[in-house]
Amino acid sequence: MSLLRCTRYFAFALTALLGLSACAPLTMQERDGPRNPADSPRITAAEIALSNDDLSAATTLLRMAAKEFRGARSDDLMLEAEIFASELAQVPVSSTSPAYVQLQTLANRLNGRLPTRLQGRYWESVAAAQRERGQARQALRSQWKAFEAARSPQQRLRAEARLWQDLQKIPTDQLIQSESQTWPVGLSAWRTLALAVKPKSLMLSGATEGIDEWRAKGDTDGVSDLLITRIQAMHRYAHAPVKQIALLLPLSGDLSGPGRRIQTGFLAAYYSIDALQRPENIRFIDIGTSGLAPAAGYREAVTGGADIVLGPLSKDAVASVLNGAEITVPLLALNRIDQTPPGSSANTFQFGLAPEDEAAATAATALALGYQRIVILAGNDDWSQRVTDAFVAALNDGEGTALEIQRYPSDQDDLSIPVRGILNLDEADQRTERLESLLGIRLKTEPKRRSDAEALFIAARPGAARVLIPQIRFHDGLDLPVLAPASAVPGSGENVERDFEGVVFAEMPWLMPDDMPPSAAAAYNQLIREREADQIGRLEALGVDAFHLAKLIHILKQQPGLDYPGASGLLHISEKGFIKRRLAPVEVRTGSLHRLLDTQGRPLDYFP
Repeated sequence: MSLLRCTRYFAFALTALLGLSACAPLTMQERDGPRNPADSPRITAAEIALSNDDLSAATTLLRMAAKEFRGARSDDLMLEAEIFASELAQVPVSSTSPAYVQLQTLANRLNGRLPTRLQGRYWESVAAAQRERGQARQALRSQWKAFEAARSPQQRLRAEARLWQDLQKIPTDQLIQSESQTWPVGLSAWRTLALAVKPKSLMLSGATEGIDEWRAKGDTDGVSDLLITRIQAMHRYAHAPVKQIALLLPLSGDLSGPGRRIQTGFLAAYYSIDALQRPENIRFIDIGTSGLAPAAGYREAVTGGADIVLGPLSKDAVASVLNGAEITVPLLALNRIDQTPPGSSANTFQFGLAPEDEAAATAATALALGYQRIVILAGNDDWSQRVTDAFVAALNDGEGTALEIQRYPSDQDDLSIPVRGILNLDEADQRTERLESLLGIRLKTEPKRRSDAEALFIAARPGAARVLIPQIRFHDGLDLPVLAPASAVPGSGENVERDFEGVVFAEMPWLMPDDMPPSAAAAYNQLIREREADQIGRLEALGVDAFHLAKLIHILKQQPGLDYPGASGLLHISEKGFIKRRLAPVEVRTGSLHRLLDTQGRPLDYFP
């Protein structure tokens, strides 16, 4: 039957039912159990209207039907009509929206025995409220019930699309729990589809590859061809080139050096991809001493049509933008601040080469190597304190123990006193002095360092690390494993200073050519044509990752637990919009970096 004939048939049937109901006497009935559509021709007509997704007609018919009854029966029908009216007004469903409140009220009045025509909408409203509360798994189960209860093809397609969106919010490790009784039985094909597509979401051809793998397994029951088409279309849209990216960088003044290096990495990534995938326009806005104030720079970027703004670089500049500008366009700050202003926009993301990430990854590496009891040498400055706190927190989380923390003056070259102190050699000296005093003779002793420590962590920048490491080895610490944050070790993966031999830490893949992911390797190869390897450092990696995150940030936000293999590490996004890094465990051997291996000879996982 053609669409025109179907429409005419529906109109004729609806007219006939309305005419019939107009001639029928208005019998005044009290409510006696659930309503039956046969009680009123107008309710039957409303059912037909709803099967065609005609909410306007259904609302009118239910209001007319309400006049055929009195008391609670009439009130229920009027309330049902208002539910459809709210949906017709396209008011977003939430726990406070009229449709949700009305549905809950009606469900309570009918002891949960809602008419069949309302079941799908009821579970839709429950799912929406659960999403609002962050209850992803509960929302998925409620949305499945809405999908099963859908009455019209249009309602079923809407429920199907929302069901897929809910699946995207379930972390992959939870989806793998197929034996769990919490998964609806009929959700099997959907779950396997999500498991095939989700891990490939960050790949340009990921949806097509995932769907092909899913179809090959044969478990496709219940998933419509239209949804498959939608998934592919959504994937293409998600990977469409960004039209304009603006970067807020200090291109003049004291921070112009770091700013230029980030700019260089960004451009290397830009030229390393296919021309059809590049942004149409790139705009660099100077927020250095000769440029705009950071907040003014953000407003200038938005006025100029930027789809996403990257930067600024310093913590003060990030705070200035967040406090001084309304974040209407997504902002990917290239640093992280400790105190995010209250009410910060969901459009705000913070990403940087935080030493805290390095310290946490090094702690996880130590635990993986079996080092549970660790002593710490830390500078007396704020940077060292933050690094120490992050290391100790990660160590405690893994049930390790920080035996002792010894502070050293960051501005001195002779650090033998704190080194001897952390190794307990000063106590041995004191014992010798007491014995000499008691015996009245000079004793020749060989002080022994403490035996309870399995490793030593230094919270140090490169300058202090160059001083500390040789002195640790000189003072009976030759066989004591030394751990450090990656930023303590200068040089690239193939050119590390001799003083750092044997140091264990966690590093970004950018400085290990053999371990680079494809996107980072392409940008690195672009750079190596113009400069020597030892001229390419961590800030260029930040620029490379900023370029790729500009396009992928919304996918990472929608799918928690998804990792992007970047130049600066395996990147994932936290609930608060922080981009966190996982780093590769390495050791300095013969002047270069080498991945640490597990007992099976395989590279240790990225940490933490």
